[in-house]
Amino acid sequence: MEHSTTEIIIERDDLIVFRRREQIEVRCCDACGIEVEMLPPEMAAVATGVSAREIYRVIEEGHLHFTENAVGLLLLCSQSLSRLFPIHSQETYLLEAASEAE
Repeated sequence: MEHSTTEIIIERDDLIVFRRREQIEVRCCDACGIEVEMLPPEMAAVATGVSAREIYRVIEEGHLHFTENAVGLLLLCSQSLSRLFPIHSQETYLLEAASEAE
């Protein structure tokens, strides 16, 4: 009896729409030295796919640029956020999965 192998590739595209755009501010990040979008921590968690707890952890460790707005709410630099939590393309994911299987 012959065995056959079937390979199934699932491609997933996510679209995140932030309806509360007023929470995002464009301002200069002191650490980056450029104007960037600054997000509240909970919105940053949704955008990166990690938990809010993880976002606060990396803030405490000093790995994420942040500031406070006029009323004292925390805002995170989108540049440092994207460097810290890069979005992997499907090709990268497949290459990593293939390497792990070897």
